[in-house]
Amino acid sequence: MLQTFFDSLGFNEKEVSIYMYLLSHGPQVASTIAKKVDIKRSSIYTMLQSMVDRGLLVDYNKNKLTYFKGVEPEDITLLCERKEQELKKLKKNSMKIQLDLEKLKENQVQEQFDLAGKITYYEGIDAVTTLIEETIQEKGKEQLCFGLNEYHSKIHPEDWSNYTQKRVDNKISVKSIQPDTEAAKAYASRDAKELRTTKLVPNEDYPANCEINIMGDMIALFTTKGKKPSGMKMKNKYMADTLRSLFLLAWDNTKKK
Repeated sequence: MLQTFFDSLGFNEKEVSIYMYLLSHGPQVASTIAKKVDIKRSSIYTMLQSMVDRGLLVDYNKNKLTYFKGVEPEDITLLCERKEQELKKLKKNSMKIQLDLEKLKENQVQEQFDLAGKITYYEGIDAVTTLIEETIQEKGKEQLCFGLNEYHSKIHPEDWSNYTQKRVDNKISVKSIQPDTEAAKAYASRDAKELRTTKLVPNEDYPANCEINIMGDMIALFTTKGKKPSGMKMKNKYMADTLRSLFLLAWDNTKKK
């Protein structure tokens, strides 16, 4: 219990041994303390001075020698009060810098993480924009899509227009299954000029908070829901082929509205 108490004040086992020795034997010079408590003489002076600075020991000169003594037991409460004041100051300072840290986090460089060239994770709106642009670079002339993400309709409609124009210029056609929201209906109305065929399904039965794209051996998913937009791109022929077969099964069993 004694060591645990002193640990909370920042004093290690050797320092507590020094204090206990001086408390029971009275003031001593550094060389005697080093010998009795089994501490190297090369380290004792630094340790003793640190304990003086932190209030557990006091020092004084006598006959041209420096003596060290432990503070009185009743003065230990002063160390507790000092620690309490330090913690209050630390808490106050933490509240001051919290806003700065939050701003730093909000403005952090958005990154994408590539795992062995097969899976790439994207976080933040800029990273998701990169993901969407990268889908045009995939091999293949048909893209299968489920779910119209809010990225297109609310967040960056200008990026969506640029992306769509690049896709059309590259003659990449799209089969798209969308919940019948107003944004999706507007999207479907542009099918002819945007090289796309869209089928609408009931939003209450098939809500889409995540957009899924399949193109060649690539699967891309992204969402703007949650605290941060995020997405993932995966290259795997077998997974892409399986999802493609499921999409086409749904496509064949969905009537175009």
